[in-house]
Order: sequence, then structure tokens, then C-alpha cells
Amino acid sequence: AESAMREAAVERVVSLLASLPSFASASVRPFGSYATGLCLPSSDVDLAVFGTGFESKVQQVAGLRQIEKALHRAGWRAEEVEVIGSAKVPIVKYVDGPSGLSVDLCLEQQDGIRSSALATKAARQFPPFRPLVLLLKRYLSSRGLNDTFTGGVGSFLLQLLVISSLQQPPLHPPALSPAACSRENLGRHLLHFFELYGLRLNTTSAGVRVADGGRYFDKRQRGWLNGERPWLLCVENPIDSTHDVGANAFNIRSVRRACAHAYCALLASGTAAAREGEAGREAEREAASGVGGVCRPSRLRLLSAILPGLEAEMGRRFELHAAEEAAAPAEEREDGLQRSRLAEESGEEG
Repeated sequence: AESAMREAAVERVVSLLASLPSFASASVRPFGSYATGLCLPSSDVDLAVFGTGFESKVQQVAGLRQIEKALHRAGWRAEEVEVIGSAKVPIVKYVDGPSGLSVDLCLEQQDGIRSSALATKAARQFPPFRPLVLLLKRYLSSRGLNDTFTGGVGSFLLQLLVISSLQQPPLHPPALSPAACSRENLGRHLLHFFELYGLRLNTTSAGVRVADGGRYFDKRQRGWLNGERPWLLCVENPIDSTHDVGANAFNIRSVRRACAHAYCALLASGTAAAREGEAGREAEREAASGVGGVCRPSRLRLLSAILPGLEAEMGRRFELHAAEEAAAPAEEREDGLQRSRLAEESGEEG
């Protein structure tokens, strides 16, 4: 039903453009999350119009003004119609009345099509890519951290961060089986994402690159270190290597705190589940045999059903962090105790 609603909204604007002389021979192509299947119910519909002959920015803004007038006259209801001509890529925004969907329409812009192709390629190369992007989009959206206009992480930036985290998997365990890169280990990849961007990545010195297999680079050497806001995330656009996709994510510190909180809360939940230990398993055995009351499900059972491999990955990370703490100097062990307390507090908040 949702897919049909989006298709109907696209058909309406296609018919509208066909009625305008300047757009009679134009074609409309969706891009972004709608085109790649990475959209949430609240996601916008992004459309690019080609074959208009409007190549310069001035021409494109003039063309968008024509569309704006046509939307006001449309037989179906178009609401909140607005041309944003000052943006790097001029667009006309509106809300499709019959569906309630927000639509962004631009002219003669290939970058959106290329970014969609990049996401499609990533989904083929990394099976966990699509479910991770959808889950993380929902997580950020629920916290108001997914809007680029308020400094959050937009869809394209999030996709690049997910690709990089999949290109740079955890160093543990040392040897990964092919199954480790499958959808059956979503829990492992999710924890890695939260730990990497919440706690590990030094955004003051390191930038992210996904082209050519992916790597990190020195922000200062690249000339991308913002002296006033050195903590800004730097992510090279693989479509245009001169463009820093993360430069506008000025609320990235809130995003990092959300990732750190999620990581610590999950580990705290795992610690609590481990403490239940044999008592929980005994309760399950009693419930199965009809002795005692109804068995209380594990706190992680539902989440583990959604994210296979989560509990096993928690076990590995418990061992890893314990080994790190044991090998660390005294002052670093004190930091570890502080992180443990943070994990406990996050678990209580969650």
C-alpha cells in the first residue's frame, strides 16, 4: 500500500509536467531512498527531471518557478509549495495532498542518480547494508538526528558511514568466516557501527573515505580540518572527491552521543542478562516442565530475534573489553571503570 501510494504521487507530478510546454519531452527519474528501497514511511520522495534543456542554475530556478505555479493550479491538492533557489541544487518542495508525502524535485541533476547507484552497489556487495541503514535511519529519526537542516545525519551521509563500517570490520575475531559478512550477523555489525562512531573514531584527526575499498585519511593534510569546529565529521563524497559530505552535520556530537549511548546500553543489557545466568535458564526449564510460574523471556530475546548474532557478539566483546582492561596501565583502567559506570547508567536510562 505504501509503495502504491508513492507511485501514485510520482504519476501525478509526471502528468502535471506533461501538461507544461517546457517539460513536454522531459522524463522523471526517482532517486534517493525511494529509488533504492531504503525509505521509511516518513521519507521524502526525491525526483529528478531530465530533458528540459535547463542547464544553468538561473534557468533551473526559472523552470522550478513554472512548476511551482502549475502545482498551485493542479487538480489535486499540493500543499506547502516552495522553491528553494538559493541552495547548491535548486529544488521545488511540496506536500502531495492525496498521500501526505513530501516531494523534492530538481532539474538536470545527475548526482542523485549516481548516489542511488552507489547504494544499490553497496547492497549487492554487503548483505547487511540495507537492514542496517533502515534500522539506523529509524534510530536517528526517533531522536531527531536525521535532518540535514538541523545538522543531523542525512540519508546519503548515513549510507556512506555504514559502507565504511562494513569495509573496516572489527579487528576481532582475527579471522572472519564468510558468514561474518552475511545478514545473519546483523547484531555484530550494529554493535560495531555504534562503537566505531560513538567511541572509537577520532573525528578531530581522521576523515572517512569509501572509494577504492575504503580507508581513513588525515583531515589536516587534506585541508579539511575546520579550525573553529575541529570535531566535525569529514566524509569524502565518492561521486565528487572534492566535496565533504559531513561538513554540514554540525550536530554530529549529538549523533555520536546517541551511538555511544546505544552501544553502552546494549552492553549493559547483556551484562544484566549474563547476571541472570543459570537462574534464568533454570526458570525456563521449570516453565517447560510445568513446574513453577510462567517463564520470563530474556531481556534480549526479542532484540536477538531481530538482530541475529547479537548475544554471541556481546559475549565476544565482554572478553575483548576484559582483556583490554587487564592489559591497560592503571590510569587507563580507571577510564575503563568510568566507561563501565556509563554502561550501567545507560542501561538504567534505556
